[in-house]
Amino acid sequence: MRVSSTVLDSAGAVVSTTRSPETLIDAGVEHRFNQRASVTQPKLWSIERPNMYRLVTVVESNGVEVDRYETPFGIRTFRFDSEEGFFLNGKPVKIKGTCNHQDHAGVGAALPDRISTTGLSD
Repeated sequence: MRVSSTVLDSAGAVVSTTRSPETLIDAGVEHRFNQRASVTQPKLWSIERPNMYRLVTVVESNGVEVDRYETPFGIRTFRFDSEEGFFLNGKPVKIKGTCNHQDHAGVGAALPDRISTTGLSD
């Protein structure tokens, strides 16, 4: 068995590749392949520019492809700061939204907007 991993950018160009050595695996035995791939100067995923990559993982047996899996992913950094808020790729981002709990007794989980936004007193 051999596992190869290829990272493709959004245009389909290869930006990184790695390949395991050929490994004999007995039937019924588990084996873990560890691989590391680097993307130099990655195009970061952001709200304004959602740059995506694809990891294509191929399993070969005796030189023949027996399995393939594609994993889409984006590269970014993020951090939360109790004083300054949320940062995506080093830039502050305001998170907007609500925390709507399904605790409206008697009306179930499917709520009309008027109940969720104004309450039951309307």
